[in-house]
Amino acid sequence: MRNFWWEVRWVWLRYILIWSLLLGLGMSSLITLSTIVIQGGIAWDLLFWKAVWEIGAFWFMIAWSLAFLLSIIGAFKALFHHTYKHYKLELLDCDQHPYEPVIIRDIMPIWRMFLFFTVWLVVLIVLISVGVFGLMLADFGTWRLFAIVLVLGMMLLKPILSLTRNVRIVSKGVQ
Repeated sequence: MRNFWWEVRWVWLRYILIWSLLLGLGMSSLITLSTIVIQGGIAWDLLFWKAVWEIGAFWFMIAWSLAFLLSIIGAFKALFHHTYKHYKLELLDCDQHPYEPVIIRDIMPIWRMFLFFTVWLVVLIVLISVGVFGLMLADFGTWRLFAIVLVLGMMLLKPILSLTRNVRIVSKGVQ
């Protein structure tokens, strides 16, 4: 059972990392390209490419934040569609019958609970770090907060899925 939870965590982590970066890059590239097209005939010199880089970097942080939230929803949905180490997670309705198939609306309560705990733990870490260590908020870059959220997410994944009454683990046998 221990290997099952590690497999679930690694699949969840890979899903979030890959999809949040791809969606963030895609959305920021689309916005950057549309900005270039709207501006029209501009000389393609060094200043132009620096401006494109700045626009892309600005929109990447915004798009990546949105993509991160969307990829967490997708990761929770993916957890209920795969078999890990011959076990499968099932999402149950109020009558304790499994949903077939699991859709995004069904996993929203778990996502909200996960996001609630993760956000409060990140806020607690930042407040303790600022209060105890006297660190400035500028020291917490976006990438460091992203790493903290991923580590806390991996730690919170098992307790949240275990304590939720609507999730059960089913043995699928050797296939």
